[in-house]
Amino acid sequence: MNCFDATIPIYDAAAIAVHYFVSKGYAPAEAHQRTMKHITELFSRGEQRTLMLANRAIEAVEREERAERELMDASLEALFRELG
Repeated sequence: MNCFDATIPIYDAAAIAVHYFVSKGYAPAEAHQRTMKHITELFSRGEQRTLMLANRAIEAVEREERAERELMDASLEALFRELG
């Protein structure tokens, strides 16, 4: 086994997660950047199962999206209260 064999789950998980986000309308580069952050973190903590890496990365990105959306909504509400 060479070092490339050990990283195959990272590339396979990235392909799955990026495909998922691209099908939702993300640009491929953005999808890759957002998912790889989580995949590499999970992999460095010992997770090597491809589907688990992909699913956890997707969940993490979707959690980030919800948090960003909630923050934006709260900011807009505060702005409209001040203006209104």
